[in-house]
Amino acid sequence: MDPKQVFENFRNNESDLTGEQISTFFDSLPDVHTDELIGNWRGGYFHFQHNEVAKQLDAVRWFGKSIISRDHAAPLVCLDEQNNPYTYQDIGEGVLRMVQFRNGLTTALIYDQLPIIDYFRKVDSNTLLGIMEGKVYLEENEFFYFFLERI
Repeated sequence: MDPKQVFENFRNNESDLTGEQISTFFDSLPDVHTDELIGNWRGGYFHFQHNEVAKQLDAVRWFGKSIISRDHAAPLVCLDEQNNPYTYQDIGEGVLRMVQFRNGLTTALIYDQLPIIDYFRKVDSNTLLGIMEGKVYLEENEFFYFFLERI
């Protein structure tokens, strides 16, 4: 099945979705190079996840990410009360680097001020699947699964 179809099925049919299914799908996707992330992205996550990351993203009204360059990335773009996007500054910025993650060399967004790394794989040229790992908001060996769509 086409990766975009699998992604849409996951997004539209979350009732039986598990982290293991998303993780397996992530591993099947092609790596993504840092240059492919340049731009603005609308984000979302799979709502079967009822953890602290989901609560924090909802609390700040997470909208997506903005990648200006390899060394200048806004990990959290949020919405203000008038639904205008702004860069959430409390966690600083981040950098993109190619890193080994599981079975491939792919782009990671490394946060400046928090021990968090987002890893990306490509669903298609305008859709990315992400896995967040970190020492805050997540239990040991727990991941947070999210997606980005180019805007």
